[in-house]
Amino acid sequence: MDTTVSSFDGCELVVPIINGQPLHFPHKDFGCFDTYCGAGSGIGDLIVPDVIYEVPVSVACYIHDMMWRYCAPTVEDFNQSNLTFFENIVRIITYFVPIAKNDKYRVSRYQRAATYYAAVQTGIGPYIFSRMKHEQATAQEVMYEGNMAST
Repeated sequence: MDTTVSSFDGCELVVPIINGQPLHFPHKDFGCFDTYCGAGSGIGDLIVPDVIYEVPVSVACYIHDMMWRYCAPTVEDFNQSNLTFFENIVRIITYFVPIAKNDKYRVSRYQRAATYYAAVQTGIGPYIFSRMKHEQATAQEVMYEGNMAST
């Protein structure tokens, strides 16, 4: 999947190119970005919160969701999506807390970023990705069969 670097609220993030255009963000700044982390509300938000020690990372989760949605069902695209996810979380952490600043939570934030990456790369991520790509292929087959029946 092709990617480029795009500025979001002053933070440079890696985004996929979809239909020849960089990914469009549904919001203009970190402050009003919706929840995209975890497996939804409730326990999913507890396990994968949108904030890592006061740093909002939902934008990285949104980009990751869109990469999974639009990428090919290959190991290469799966791995690239997950590495981009990790890179974007690190970019966001560095944007909010510059390296020159004394930050007692820096190591903890990077460790949490690594935990998020490990969860999508080796935890339940491969199963979810595979299931999502299977559902997409099934939906396309149904659409194709519906179009053939109406002709």
